[in-house]
Amino acid sequence: MALIRAPTQATPYQAVFRVSPSMNKPEIREYLTKIYGLNVRKVMTANMAGRRKRIMGSRRILRYKRPDFKKAYVTLGESPPRAGEA
Repeated sequence: MALIRAPTQATPYQAVFRVSPSMNKPEIREYLTKIYGLNVRKVMTANMAGRRKRIMGSRRILRYKRPDFKKAYVTLGESPPRAGEA
């Protein structure tokens, strides 16, 4: 699970995470609550297809695809503490 840049219209109570495609909403909520102690109010997910790349070689065209992933849009119950604040 990795925190990624949230859209510009996101409030301080929203965060976007890149998670494994096998994780479901209850697992994401439980993970964030147990590991980070966050008060999670709502979890929305979106399955994202991995980007496809094409490299032009001298003799052939190489194609590959990055792995698929899932985005989790999480709404928090209270504003998370900022770095350096306790």
